[in-house]
Amino acid sequence: MSVATWVKVGGTVIAAALIFVSGYRYAAALYGADIAALREDYATRSAALETKYREKEKGQTDALVAAWAERDKARADAVNLTADLERVRGEYDALKRRVPAADSNPDKSHVEPCRGGADLVARCSALLTRCVGVAQELSGDRDAVRLLLK
Repeated sequence: MSVATWVKVGGTVIAAALIFVSGYRYAAALYGADIAALREDYATRSAALETKYREKEKGQTDALVAAWAERDKARADAVNLTADLERVRGEYDALKRRVPAADSNPDKSHVEPCRGGADLVARCSALLTRCVGVAQELSGDRDAVRLLLK
């Protein structure tokens, strides 16, 4: 083969290599641009979703705070009811002490049934106190759960 043929073959190989390298660099630049665009889109979507979920989380936190406040209010109401019950018990005990002192009737046949009634009232008030406490607690917990599920 002649030198001219070798030069032609060498030039063709060099030209093909240059075209291949140029095409590869061009494709890499296009892929790089696509990757940059995808990363930017991902960052934008990620920020939007994070904002959405932060707002949802804030709403749930507010609902939880409101539920706990409602529960605390129910417990405070139960404490107020307990204080009222203690006041009524005190008044009842004061009246119970005054009745025997004011009773001048020698016939004491009515005292024993009254004592039984007084004991029954005392036991009922104790049961009522426990029931009110349980009802208030359950009501507060139920309201808290209801607010959380909204």
